[in-house]
Amino acid sequence: MDLTKTKLTTENVIKPNWALPDGVNAFYTNRLNGVSRQPYDSFNLATHVGDHSARVEANRSRLPLANKIAWLQQVHSSRCISLSEQYFLSGETAKADASMTQNKQLVCAVMTADCLPILITNQAATCVTAVHAGWRGLANGVLQNSIKAMQCPTDTLTLWVGPHISQQHFEVGEEVKQAFTGYPNAFIHVANSLTGVAKYQCSLIEIVTAICESLGLSQIHSENICTYQNHQLFYSHRHGQHNGAAQTGRFISAIYLEK
Repeated sequence: MDLTKTKLTTENVIKPNWALPDGVNAFYTNRLNGVSRQPYDSFNLATHVGDHSARVEANRSRLPLANKIAWLQQVHSSRCISLSEQYFLSGETAKADASMTQNKQLVCAVMTADCLPILITNQAATCVTAVHAGWRGLANGVLQNSIKAMQCPTDTLTLWVGPHISQQHFEVGEEVKQAFTGYPNAFIHVANSLTGVAKYQCSLIEIVTAICESLGLSQIHSENICTYQNHQLFYSHRHGQHNGAAQTGRFISAIYLEK
């Protein structure tokens, strides 16, 4: 199945609203103008969600530096790997939820469909990082571990948060609230008189901001796009669940050092 010549517009690859230092490039994608069929329609970039592998590979082939994107097997861990050319020679996909590199034209990337995609660089343009941050990963310390792995003064870092589920649409239970007892401002109690079970609306970006500020990282930027509200443009796992879709695709957010 040769899908590589299917027409693709530049609307798939979007520049973040983020003032990057010279020598750093970043992009994120949406779900439009690809070749995947329902329920993955249409620019799905994930191989693990049940989509036809040839369609995923066709979509991936249209990305910038497609052969140098470090795909990860994301498992909501705290692990951040260091990328070198060896990663691409090994033929293996690491179980990790973040990657960092000081090598030029190696692409750190994460896939999301409601979780927070976080990209980080230092102002000297010598190191970049991509982080997949769902609530479990945040609770496990993936953001702190990734920032530590960069080995840069935190006041020289600038961080970007891509499209993710907003607080209004991210309803969670007591388990999530208890995982973030140090961040009470990230939760709004939602009354549920029918079941009596406590529910909360959780702001993941509030937690990210608080973590960053505690580490001395103050340059935080966000696209302020809710994946749930904009499910026609971006994949939203939770919107799919609420509307009878067992699976959904994934978009990516990526960052790399230029030549």
